Amino acid sequence: EFLRSIGYKERDDGALESEGIYNERMAGMLALFAAVVQTPPEPGKPSVLPVAMAWTWLARMLNMPPRTISPLLVHVFLSVAGAALAAAYGRHFACAIDVLATEWIPAISSTDAVAVAAKSNLQGFVDAYRQTGVLNECPGRVIKRD
Repeated sequence: EFLRSIGYKERDDGALESEGIYNERMAGMLALFAAVVQTPPEPGKPSVLPVAMAWTWLARMLNMPPRTISPLLVHVFLSVAGAALAAAYGRHFACAIDVLATEWIPAISSTDAVAVAAKSNLQGFVDAYRQTGVLNECPGRVIKRD
């Protein structure tokens, strides 16, 4: 029941989907959300989901203890929306990354193979940002019009 409550889907044979399929599906949905919040609105039109929603999501993740899937989700999210967050929040974003690096990532389980791999990827991403202070914009962020 717990797995169903957090979004695991039931397969045709009645069994629940595997952890890998669940993780991929959650990461895909989060990547879509991150893509929408980081996309600038058309001139003169309001944003459907403003970048502030991305900031709220990141702050909420950093205020919860990490679960097995958490480092994967944070990495996907920052890969897509990180540059927009850095541009919008500047020094505050850098502080959030410092909290991520010094407190949140070390709290990730070192016994779960899925979490260890995602933790390593996230750590590399965070270390690169902390060294350079630069995040590349997500490809396709700005829609070119004819």
